[in-house]
Amino acid sequence: MIGQPLALLLLLAAPAPATAGIDAPPYRIIHPPELSREAGEVASAVPVVVQRLSAALQAPPPHPATLYLVTYGSASMAGGLEQAMPEWAAGIAMPSEHVVILRADRVGSWRQRQLIGVLAHETAHLLMHEAAGAGAGSMPAWFREGVAANLARDGEWLDFIYLWVSPIPSSSHPLADLSFGFTDAASPVLVRAAYAGSYSFLRRVMADHGAALPARVLAGLREGRTFDEAWSAAAGAPLAADEAAWSASIRGRGRWAALLTSSSALWVALTLLVVLAWLIKRRRGARVMDRWSREEPWE
Repeated sequence: MIGQPLALLLLLAAPAPATAGIDAPPYRIIHPPELSREAGEVASAVPVVVQRLSAALQAPPPHPATLYLVTYGSASMAGGLEQAMPEWAAGIAMPSEHVVILRADRVGSWRQRQLIGVLAHETAHLLMHEAAGAGAGSMPAWFREGVAANLARDGEWLDFIYLWVSPIPSSSHPLADLSFGFTDAASPVLVRAAYAGSYSFLRRVMADHGAALPARVLAGLREGRTFDEAWSAAAGAPLAADEAAWSASIRGRGRWAALLTSSSALWVALTLLVVLAWLIKRRRGARVMDRWSREEPWE
């Protein structure tokens, strides 16, 4: 066993992990050499992503920030900040520290987000923080996540199944349940439902009140209004009214109508038909083989 003083000296003397860097303002992208291709992809997308999101949120020019592109098991490059990322997350933003961390091994495959989509989602968090100014701390989690998900366009049909089978559609205060879904006490299923519900709610109110609604809310926060005041001024209606309208749309028959009439339902139905056809063909083949086994062989 090495004593603590000696262990500390060895730690300080240990070589820093090999990294490379790319400047893609506002980001300085830090990554291990084996992720050079992915880092180049991110760097190429940054100008378009930042310009589009800044315009949508009417955000001021962002502060310089560091983006760490990492994988599981890679040496810590973010000073241990990557340990704050939940096991299921592909990215995390820390606006106060001007840091974004992306997990390259959690993107790209089926049922996972795309790398540029995760970049857009986390960049939206940084820009919302800038746009809200001193009022950034009053943004509820469902607003932050719902706006980021809609701007990044990363809602998925399977996420909505988590929403529709959760207690949220039956709740009399669904936004409060969404907020609880982003706490450490929430179950993994409720976390997924909270993300899907936030996306769904913001999508509805942006359709009702205009795509610039988040920008108007952020401007109100920057001016010193409370969140409810900023919402009412931006939407022309109290938050409770929008909550009630959305709640009615996702409960009861509306919940199943939304599922059955979605474009995703078509793909689910087609997939089920393919599986059913395969099962029927397999069963038919088994019957044929059984009949042949019982027939007399040809002479």
